[in-house]
Amino acid sequence: MIRTQISICALLALVLCALAAFPLTEGQVAGSIVNQAQKTFATSVQAVAQAQSAGANVDALMTTLSEAAGLLSKAQLAYSAGNYSIANNYANQCMSKLSGLNNEASALQKKADDQKNQSSFYTTLTLMVSAALLVSGVLTWSVLSKQERSVNGVKQI
Repeated sequence: MIRTQISICALLALVLCALAAFPLTEGQVAGSIVNQAQKTFATSVQAVAQAQSAGANVDALMTTLSEAAGLLSKAQLAYSAGNYSIANNYANQCMSKLSGLNNEASALQKKADDQKNQSSFYTTLTLMVSAALLVSGVLTWSVLSKQERSVNGVKQI
């Protein structure tokens, strides 16, 4: 039993040494970078969608996403054709184009949320002032009506 475990550990150590001895191929590196660009693009699309659903103006971000989508598409095509250095280049350009976009989308979303909150506050304040004016108008009318009746000799009940 112990010999079996030692043999398995030794075999695993040999396999790991063999893998470490052979560096990643250019295709594997390019594939990894293209996959990373795809994940970055998906995250950016989600961030822009959230900002848009909050009511932010995301036109500039959509332009950036469109440009990044073109670069990502070129990277995927180059990778499929076996042009790994070109795929790597386009994928890196795509990620460079998207850098900071998530922060911009978050800032726009926060700004839109703040504007909604401010608008809600002013709407509530306006309703409260209107209600107060209505109540004060009714009370004033009631008081003046009582005074007019007592001046005209009609007794108030």
